[in-house]
Amino acid sequence: MMKLLKTLSSHISKRLDMSIRLKILVIFVMLAILPLGTLGIISYNSYSNTIQETESRYTSEIANQLNRNLGLLFGNMNTILDAGEEPLVINYLDETDPDMKYEYAKELGTLFNLYGNIYNYESAVQDINIIGINGNGISSRKGVYRYTQDLRDNHVFETALTNPLKPHIFVENTVHTQMLRRIDSSDMISVAKVIRREVTREVKGLILVDMERKVIENICSNIKIGETGKFIVADQDGNFVYYPRFQLKEHVVKKQVVDEIDKSNDGYFIKKMDNVRYFIVYNRLDLLNWKIIGIVQLNEIMSTALEIRKWTIILELFLIAGVILLYMLITRTMTYPIQDLCKKMEMAEAGNLKVKATYEHNDEISSLSKGFNRMISNIKELMNKNARQQENLKKLEFKALQAQINPHFLYNTLDAIVWTAEADKKEEVVNIAKNLSNFFRAVLSKGKEWILVHEEILHVESYLSIQKVRYRDILEYEIDIEPEIMNYSVLKLVIQPLVENALYHGLKNKRGGGQIMVTGRKTGKDRLLFEVTDNGIGMTEEKLSELIREIIQEEAVNIHSGFGLLNVNQRIKLYYGRQYGLSITSKYNEGTTVGIVLPIIKKRPKTFIQSKS
Repeated sequence: MMKLLKTLSSHISKRLDMSIRLKILVIFVMLAILPLGTLGIISYNSYSNTIQETESRYTSEIANQLNRNLGLLFGNMNTILDAGEEPLVINYLDETDPDMKYEYAKELGTLFNLYGNIYNYESAVQDINIIGINGNGISSRKGVYRYTQDLRDNHVFETALTNPLKPHIFVENTVHTQMLRRIDSSDMISVAKVIRREVTREVKGLILVDMERKVIENICSNIKIGETGKFIVADQDGNFVYYPRFQLKEHVVKKQVVDEIDKSNDGYFIKKMDNVRYFIVYNRLDLLNWKIIGIVQLNEIMSTALEIRKWTIILELFLIAGVILLYMLITRTMTYPIQDLCKKMEMAEAGNLKVKATYEHNDEISSLSKGFNRMISNIKELMNKNARQQENLKKLEFKALQAQINPHFLYNTLDAIVWTAEADKKEEVVNIAKNLSNFFRAVLSKGKEWILVHEEILHVESYLSIQKVRYRDILEYEIDIEPEIMNYSVLKLVIQPLVENALYHGLKNKRGGGQIMVTGRKTGKDRLLFEVTDNGIGMTEEKLSELIREIIQEEAVNIHSGFGLLNVNQRIKLYYGRQYGLSITSKYNEGTTVGIVLPIIKKRPKTFIQSKS
């Protein structure tokens, strides 16, 4: 030991004969190694812990997303099961008269189609099956049938009866589920619920929704954890509903994972299985009490931390090597860009979002500048996104209003069909029914926002033809549309509300008969003009000014005509732009003209037009 100390002392003494500059350099490097090395170790540990927490939260959010997707799927199934509470279902199950039973069956078919349109379940639900204890049955796929077995002896019915208020899911394909199904498939999941009278709670039967298992498989397989991680779904008994191809065997996962998390609702932990450490995240699907489990190798989600450790070491080496060269320049090269960045931050804080940091070098200050620029860009994008979301929200509100049908109009039309049929006017009954069909076909238009001009005019003509039957003593009408504009595209339901307004607020308030004139033509090179004119009661200048003010300020105080002038004006401005909308002229005791100016659109848009002016 003494010999080693003497050798080291001699070596240091010889090195002390070097120049002052070199001595300072050696001391500076030695002093830099210790703090930089310590800082690197602390930083790596901090980054590693942060990344693990971040990845844990991210993976948990993925699991929550899968939970929400499955919850939405089975929530929709539960809503379909609630059809069993409809009086129509009870009436069908109780009915013994063949004719009335047939009518109820038709209405149930319409109900099934309505659920299909609302929930778009064609890709998921294979059949909706209603079975009565008395044997009356109907299937959305196979129609009316007679169930010859005793429903009360079926295990599915017995299980559903244990808790009539909640849905019961049957994962396994058993004899009991096959006996209830009207379709052939061996890989189905069935959801069932008891049908009871609302008041007496008398059990009348069972409603069964059959869904292909691959729907759950598709939802689970489309959501992944990293490159090799998988999600697994287990039912309340720990049996696997979905288990993908995975390096771990089912019995290993069941014993070491499923059984361990049986009493917990959600969380995550690390588990070593088959000599590999795995990160496991889980939560519970409350509606069905299922467990959703995500499993991924720990080193896969921690790859970023390993990469950081490598680059931390490399960075430390570069810092030690470069500290000598950068020491004299550090004050100027760091202080100036930081001061400049602080000024840009103050400008951004004052509201100037056009500011941009221009420092471009390969160092930490450059990263801050880029991060600052990204932050400004994200703020602007979030502001724009918020504006778009507000506009989209208004569109949804208008769509909801657009989808509503005036019940009084429907009742009156059906009444007209009844008394016309009673008068034995068969041809007129056919015409009214045909016009009513055309009217509602245009209202629905397969969910499209845009239709052709001739489709909109057919909608108007159908409406007027129906109203002509009811108001034949006071209503005359004429439609004059230029043929060349018939195949242009327009936003649906923009003319009929104006015609309805002319009828109810113009002609009906005038003594004697009146006429409605609907015209459409091309004006200028790129615009269409539609006008609805009536010779009804008209409006005073004061009332006209008030109406125009309400429309401009979007205050629907005295507008109650179907969709209404205000709604049409709002939808036109929202879809076409603020430069388009309604124009109204009127004279008291002479009549009113409402005009619409729209841009020419030759092809049906895939989305709405969002122009700004």
